Amino acid sequence: MFLARIRAEELSSALCMQSPYWAALKEKHGWKVSAYHLSHSTLLVLTRTFFRFATLAYVPFGPQQPVSLKELSLALKKYLPKGTFAIRYDVPFGMELDTTGAIVQHDSVQPDATVVIPLEKGYEAVSREYRDRAKRQLKRSQGLVEVRQWDGSERQFNLFFGLYEQTGRRDGFSTRSRDYLWDVLHGPAGQTKTKLFLAWRNRQMVGGSILLYGPKEAIYLFGASARMRDCTASHALQDAMIRFSCDNGVSRYDLFGVSGKGGRGSHLRSLDVFKTSFGGNVVYRQPTMDWPLSPLLYRCFTLAEFLRYRLSRGF
Repeated sequence: MFLARIRAEELSSALCMQSPYWAALKEKHGWKVSAYHLSHSTLLVLTRTFFRFATLAYVPFGPQQPVSLKELSLALKKYLPKGTFAIRYDVPFGMELDTTGAIVQHDSVQPDATVVIPLEKGYEAVSREYRDRAKRQLKRSQGLVEVRQWDGSERQFNLFFGLYEQTGRRDGFSTRSRDYLWDVLHGPAGQTKTKLFLAWRNRQMVGGSILLYGPKEAIYLFGASARMRDCTASHALQDAMIRFSCDNGVSRYDLFGVSGKGGRGSHLRSLDVFKTSFGGNVVYRQPTMDWPLSPLLYRCFTLAEFLRYRLSRGF
């Protein structure tokens, strides 16, 4: 297998989470970044060290081509820091890899299933294929909710972040820090970008969503909304982001995360009806896979991780 080290700036993926933008964001928040040329694509690998001697390597939504995880792991091993106890893979949606010898995680880091909307036909055709639920909610919000892009001010961002924290407490999901979301919106210039869309009603912010997008894909990354009796802001925000993605030539819109097969990702089940209301297709991927390099350290890490997941998700 051909594998050669390159600079992170040379990553050429059409996938947002294998891009120089994603590398720079993760590097700013505690991960070390390495990048590789792999046969017909590039590969971003992130590493983080725990307790000064144990390092986890992580491949977010890669590799982008069908390979054997065993061959790739053995090729990567010589480049990784001493003390790396495992390589973790979150493979892209719709890709099937030879995972012989890898260990399937109980809880995937990223969702096992998502809703993807093809955008090649343009916004008018895409919006006609919304399901009745989305069409009803958009009709209810018409004239009541206005969606605009963030003006770049710290005041609007702070309002959004407060609403985001409030939404997390209400809906029971773990929120990112203020600094992290700020950095998401201030990534390096390049093909991968972000936009913050804000929903207003009577000059009051009632929702917001962050869109991550590149030349080929757009991803709904983070969202917040206030509860209203007569309409929702969430449908209006998604509709605005889908329209924006179509207008900017993006070929697919990813609502990023619904429940998976066999009960996997059950904590996302409450989002299924909302996300499928915009049409599109439910797409699956292989669960998070680990390739252990140090069995003892790996067992200790995964036990601690299992307990943390269970506590954070209320099991």
